[in-house]
This record gives sequence, C-alpha cells and structure tokens, in this order.
Amino acid sequence: EDNLNSSLVDTATVTIRVTDANDNSPIFQPSDQYTGSIDETQSVDIYILTVFANDTDSPNTANSRIRYTLLSSSVSNYFDLDTVTGELRSARPLDFEKLDERMFDLTVQAS
Repeated sequence: EDNLNSSLVDTATVTIRVTDANDNSPIFQPSDQYTGSIDETQSVDIYILTVFANDTDSPNTANSRIRYTLLSSSVSNYFDLDTVTGELRSARPLDFEKLDERMFDLTVQAS
C-alpha cells in the first residue's frame, strides 16, 4: 500500500563549464618592431626573420591560435610570410643596385 503522505523526489547533478571567450588581442613578443637583413646575392625563399605574437586566451584553443598576415603594400610582393609560423622569407631576388628602396617597411598583423 502506498503511503499517500510521502513525497516522491529525484535529484540530478548539473555541471556548468565556463568556456574562454576570445577577449584578448595577440601581442607581439618581444616587441612590436623587428629588424632583419638579407644579402642581395641570395636567391628566393631565403629566411629573414620570424615574428611572434602571444595570445593570453585559453591555451590550445581556437581563441589562442594566431594567424599572421602581411598587409598589402607596394613592396609586400618581395616577401612571403608564413601565416602559421610567422617566418618571413624572400619571394623575389633583391638586387641592391636595381632597387629604388633599400629599406623595406612592412606591416604584419597578428589575429
């Protein structure tokens, strides 16, 4: 016989996981200015330097994954930038005597 005065209940455990929002911008390390050089006698695909940025969002997530972009300029076609590693390499031969400019200012974006 059922006891009509007893309550029938059940409980459940609920787990809430707080996830990281993409709320931190990448920051270039060790600074936001890099200097490299390349000898004019070098051919194409010669390593010049590597840029590096750090993102303080949760490690090993899409929010902390950095992509590097060489922003367009009149001289950006002389260089290739690896979007994952940040390695900057020569894309064309650079002849010192034939260049109008012998110093190149490039802008790299980390996102």
